[in-house]
Amino acid sequence: GVLFVNSASRRILPNLPAEIETLDPNAFYFTDLSGSRVARQNWPRFRAARGEELYGLQLLWHTPNGAIPLVVESRRLPAVYGHPEVVAVHYQDVSDLKEAETALRESVSELQRERDLRERFVAAVTHDLRNPLTAAKISADLIVRENPNSESLERLSGRIRGSIVRADRMVRDLLDANRLKAGGRFPLRI
Repeated sequence: GVLFVNSASRRILPNLPAEIETLDPNAFYFTDLSGSRVARQNWPRFRAARGEELYGLQLLWHTPNGAIPLVVESRRLPAVYGHPEVVAVHYQDVSDLKEAETALRESVSELQRERDLRERFVAAVTHDLRNPLTAAKISADLIVRENPNSESLERLSGRIRGSIVRADRMVRDLLDANRLKAGGRFPLRI
């Protein structure tokens, strides 16, 4: 015989095992994870009754109320103490785990979208910052060229150029870090 070893089995598979043959095959059926219908003779109960031990078999049990994701296990229990040999079938409803898995996948997807958006933003900002820095550096160089004898302008121009070089280096470092996060390559300067 087949022994249903947990109360969830009776809830998930109503009126079984006695009336399994009378179930409406359009209302009650199993599918594998790819969505293919499992022939009745290959339902876990029948496979277990034929002596097949099931380990972590993942199926969907379809009822008029919806589909229930299950993990099925079965074991043969030998005849002992005057009891006949039986097959124990355990159906575990993993709906909560599947919902958590779906939520986790959605969270990972959302985090990836946010990361991509942040990386595009950083790339755009750093590119946009480099243009005015270049213009400011050229202007500082022109100030010194136009006034070659003015020490104060030369000193101020040197400070401006130094600040621009540091800001440009920070922008390049930001670009390099963003490229690294995105999995890109960048040249190594030695």
